[in-house]
Amino acid sequence: MLEIQDKVLDTLVQRATENTARAGCLVDQLEQLDQLDQPLLDDVLREMIAQRRAALEHELAQLILSWRRMGGRVCLNAEGLQTAPTRVQIEPEPEPEEAPDPQWTRVLASLLRKGRHHKAYTEELAAIGAVLEAVDQWPRLPRRAQSTLIEWLTARLRHLQTTGDERDWRVEQGFSVLTRYSRSRKPGFCYGLARDHCPRDESWAADAVALRERLRDAMGSGEATPADSQRMLSELQELGQELELAPDVAQEAVRSQLLGRLQFCLDEGLLARDPLLVALATPQLEQLDGPHFKALRRAILDKSDRRI
Repeated sequence: MLEIQDKVLDTLVQRATENTARAGCLVDQLEQLDQLDQPLLDDVLREMIAQRRAALEHELAQLILSWRRMGGRVCLNAEGLQTAPTRVQIEPEPEPEEAPDPQWTRVLASLLRKGRHHKAYTEELAAIGAVLEAVDQWPRLPRRAQSTLIEWLTARLRHLQTTGDERDWRVEQGFSVLTRYSRSRKPGFCYGLARDHCPRDESWAADAVALRERLRDAMGSGEATPADSQRMLSELQELGQELELAPDVAQEAVRSQLLGRLQFCLDEGLLARDPLLVALATPQLEQLDGPHFKALRRAILDKSDRRI
């Protein structure tokens, strides 16, 4: 019976992936038509564009309708920049949510601490392995947190695939653990496990950072203790004051130290949305490059009512 269920699930996941790819293609074509539809366009061409748009919209509607009839669901997710087009993502319908362990936030905080991001390949692989070794704790989390946790680890493994010099059996083993868990526990659709999946953001590293922040949001706080958070914020405040007073020749060195400390604090579990962190990091907005700072950049821009 379990083998039959796995085959059915595999078929649904494959169908979801195919439908998602086709829906994304249709949306891309609609966007291209919108770009072609200019005010000074010839009436004949405008009519041709209108007919083509109607045909694409009909096909997209039929695709979504057929998937809904199979019991799937459709989520509209804004990817990358807020001004970027909305992508259509089609997912298998998850099973009903079970009551999570009352202490699940502590479990998740522990997993996030074990799996803190690292720049170096070996350290990053070891951190991912530490979370995989604690797989027996994952069922204590809500199903949505389980699927997000799998996506978080998947994005990091996919990133390692792009940075490694050759195929690493430890990375392949990590994918095997995630796939087996997804099939046996069925926490819901987990993006990234299919080989033809592409990053939702500009890279798998950026996806991993966004998924980590989503897990922290699910807890309602970062995994850093209040005492550690206060200490890290105090250190950042001191560095910010030091930067303001530093002579021109020392500005770059102090700023580099401040940016390094900002990344350290985020990796140690300080929430990117922490009001004091946002205030301290706002003067350095133009310097906050790379996926590690994306959540913090978004928090700063949201605070100042600006769009990314």
